Amino acid sequence: MANGTVNGNPLTDKKNQEYQQQEIEQQDKVKDRAEELALKLARTYEELTRLLEQNPGVKREITEARAKEDRVYQNLKQRTEAGGHGSALPVGEAGRHELPVTAD
Repeated sequence: MANGTVNGNPLTDKKNQEYQQQEIEQQDKVKDRAEELALKLARTYEELTRLLEQNPGVKREITEARAKEDRVYQNLKQRTEAGGHGSALPVGEAGRHELPVTAD
């Protein structure tokens, strides 16, 4: 007796049970891996927190570097928006951004 299909093939009761078991095993593997990664992330966060507490200068350097990256991004975004167009590159006939090419 057929119970549904997988990839267009009918499943018998036995094959249906095998398929369901495979699905359960796959879900369990994904769940186990997610738990492993969450634990690894928590441990890494704790280690980073301890390191930054012991070395406050490092935290400041990281924060300053991030702030510089943010400022560069914001400046580029403002320049693009102020110009009224999405790119500093000219748009070619095909509608793509193109750089002029010259032959030397």
